[in-house]
Amino acid sequence: MPPSPTVSVVSPVYHGRDTVAELVRRIQASLAGAGYSHEIILVDDACPQDSWSAIRQVCAQNPHVIGIRLTRNVGQHRALRAGLMRCRGDYVAVLDCDLQDDPAVLPALLERAREGFAVVYARRHRREPASIRDRGAGAFYRIVSLLSGAPPIDARRGMYTVLPRSTLLKLLARQDANCRYLLTLHGLSLPSADIEVIRLPRAVGGSSYGWIRLLRLSWEGMVSASARSRRWAIPVGLLVAGTGFFGVCLAAFGKLPWSASLPGWRLLCAFALAPGIVVSGLGLIARRLERSRSVPLKEEPYRIRESVNEAGLPAAS
Repeated sequence: MPPSPTVSVVSPVYHGRDTVAELVRRIQASLAGAGYSHEIILVDDACPQDSWSAIRQVCAQNPHVIGIRLTRNVGQHRALRAGLMRCRGDYVAVLDCDLQDDPAVLPALLERAREGFAVVYARRHRREPASIRDRGAGAFYRIVSLLSGAPPIDARRGMYTVLPRSTLLKLLARQDANCRYLLTLHGLSLPSADIEVIRLPRAVGGSSYGWIRLLRLSWEGMVSASARSRRWAIPVGLLVAGTGFFGVCLAAFGKLPWSASLPGWRLLCAFALAPGIVVSGLGLIARRLERSRSVPLKEEPYRIRESVNEAGLPAAS
């Protein structure tokens, strides 16, 4: 088995047929120039444009590049987990395959990680004026913060990160079936640092995240982060239902002096009773789901069809 590298670089690949070769060249130029031994793990998320052929070609030319092909499209975060599970380096770098994350910044990120920070983010330089997506990301993270009760996430932080191996193991143990990368990292509440970077223009094509997909992912993220709303749903629901039930009982026994003169009082009490029961019931269901999701994954949310240059390499442990 080859010796473990200092750095493992992981990149999920989707619509990356025309970029993976240049991505590998830039990563190797950056890390080799700084004296870091490394491996590069490219995970093909069942790309319909045959990115796998390009990955195989790069792997054939360079034994330090590992190619993993999934059986079906599972999304960026689950594909990323498939790569992270196979990292052997002391440090792990994550970046996109579209060449917008500049690999030239990797040595600077690694130096900050070696200073003792548990997470180092490549923080995007603010664009003026801010795009609609930038504003939407900021709004999403503010809502997540409100629902979860956690400090807000900086919307200028993206997937481009460097982690020491200790953080990687905590991340893998914490992830649930959705495998949210940034939300899980933020939930660990570990010491972090930022390096300001300029995000490069997209080399080829457009984003694979359309508006419908972004809205769906945002909804899933908000639901999974809504710890605060789950905590309050049960007591608030029971309080509302109890108030309605108490009013119904008093009115039924003629203890409410205004019950005879107030039209629709029965309907008013029912409006308090029924929503309270529904809200508290939803809170109980959400708590049940939360407990089931907090259990470590018993089965990985992806399947590997084939791999290149991976023989004999163990999963992260």
